[in-house]
Amino acid sequence: MRTGKGEGESPPDRRFSEEALDLMAQRFKALSDPLRLRLILALMSGERNVSSLVAATGAHQGNVSRQLATLKRAGIVKRRKAYVMLFENREEKAKTSGIIPM
Repeated sequence: MRTGKGEGESPPDRRFSEEALDLMAQRFKALSDPLRLRLILALMSGERNVSSLVAATGAHQGNVSRQLATLKRAGIVKRRKAYVMLFENREEKAKTSGIIPM
């Protein structure tokens, strides 16, 4: 892809809006931590509480909670009172499946 101006320059890629690109960047950044990836893998089987995620990952409770908060801000996980789930429903999964293959 050429970046300079002049003859033969490719037009800018418009397949994704700026908002979509920002969301993808935020999610990829959230996925850049090995513990966060282990948490996602642990959640793929269904809802889990923080204690079971601590047991599954071997990480300290405070670190698990902090990493879950990062994943929540990125829209990758949802929380409800007693459990953490990877996606809230099929519609939500469909919206993000292009970014996070399941």
